[in-house]
Amino acid sequence: EFRRVLFRSALFQAQKRWKQTSYSSRAALMQQEKQCVDRATSTLALTRCLKQTRQSRSALREQYYAYINPIRQQLGLAPLEWVEQR
Repeated sequence: EFRRVLFRSALFQAQKRWKQTSYSSRAALMQQEKQCVDRATSTLALTRCLKQTRQSRSALREQYYAYINPIRQQLGLAPLEWVEQR
């Protein structure tokens, strides 16, 4: 039980660190999306904005996995993997 509490604490600290250090990247992504949507003058342009946003979010998610999975592995947890949802 004590070990599990330590693992949860370590994972929480790692997740918190990621949120703190990636905040500016996440905020910039949202700002870029807003600006792109604001500039869109057609369905095609809006579709391109949404596609770019998805790609940017996927790249950020991959960065998160690269950060968190080694920590999860040290704690004996399975790595997070991208599961595409449709």
